[in-house]
Amino acid sequence: MIRTIRLRTLTLVVFVMAALLHVGTADGLTLPKPAKRLQWVVSTLSENILPNREMTPPSYDFKRLEAYQSEQLSEVYARWNRYNGGNGFFSNLSNSSVDLDEEYLTTIEVTHGIAARERIERWQTMTSLSDKLLIERKLSLVNAFFNKTDFKSDISHWGKEDYWASPVELLSTNAGDCEDFSIAKYFTLMAMGVPVEHLRITYVKAIRLNQAHMVLAYYDEPNKEPLILDNMIDEILPASERTDLVPVYSFNG
Repeated sequence: MIRTIRLRTLTLVVFVMAALLHVGTADGLTLPKPAKRLQWVVSTLSENILPNREMTPPSYDFKRLEAYQSEQLSEVYARWNRYNGGNGFFSNLSNSSVDLDEEYLTTIEVTHGIAARERIERWQTMTSLSDKLLIERKLSLVNAFFNKTDFKSDISHWGKEDYWASPVELLSTNAGDCEDFSIAKYFTLMAMGVPVEHLRITYVKAIRLNQAHMVLAYYDEPNKEPLILDNMIDEILPASERTDLVPVYSFNG
């Protein structure tokens, strides 16, 4: 009996430590089955979905999580600028199409092959169409474009438990995890003129898989459910039709 109690206590301690150590990664969130479904709707476009405490351990530190995410996004920006020789795409994301110089494209081709260069060039072309497309078409194009990329976990791809890749890294290597897909769609839609306040990177529980996941939510207006861009399915659906997902919390830049 005492041995059983000690084992259960040890299991609980390990669970809480794992959650805290993996803060900021979708793969690190261990989520129980929710008692009820949390609303996706926000009252203003300036707010995020509040943390769903029913889905996380009581000790989960969301303030630390927010700080970590801000640091991660800043690191992605900095990495882009290093790779891009100061092109400045990420320094002026809003309605600014991707325009990489020939030297950088040649480096991608030499390092990753001609197919990688062609993916990057198609990405550039897509972002230049922003003035000619309705928002529904932008969402559809971007979701379908990145969903052609292979899924690969951070540990097998980058040798790290948690690594947020830039869109160029995702497309150059033709692989990434759910976080990389969501971030790439987020940055690309901003480059195509979608205001940042309409976009939310959202951690969810994928019920059928019984694991944490990340998607991109597009909010057309306040007090209205968002559309969900997800690497697991190509169809963009309203949140109410994604009964396989339960939102945990959301954020943007």
